[in-house]
Formats: sequence, C-alpha cells, structure tokens
Amino acid sequence: MSAHEDKNFRWHLGDLNDITALGTAAAYCDIVVGEKHWGSILRRHAPHLTADITSDLRDLPQLLLK
Repeated sequence: MSAHEDKNFRWHLGDLNDITALGTAAAYCDIVVGEKHWGSILRRHAPHLTADITSDLRDLPQLLLK
C-alpha cells in the first residue's frame, strides 16, 4: 500500500517479486536487507514487524550480534 500511496513511485517489472519476498521475510525473519526504496518503506512499518530492516550490508555485523 505504501508504494501505491507514493505518487512518485515508478513500478518496475521485478517489484511484485520484491513485495512478496520482502513482506514475508519482514514478518518471519530476524534481519531483512532490501534496496534503499523497499528498506525505507519497511522501516516506516517497523513497529508492526519482527525483523530489523537495513539497506546497507555494513550494518549486518552489528545486527547479527543482537
């Protein structure tokens, strides 16, 4: 829904796959790494997710130590 609400968002061919995979991962995984755009959307919904969300692989060592 967040992508639909953003009038500047331009859909790409793989976005449906991204939504499906990231939505499932954010609900069931401890850590999710996504592209900047999708990471931003997921972080907006962080209070409802169990995963830590990042768009930067350099964050992984610290997140894995939690």
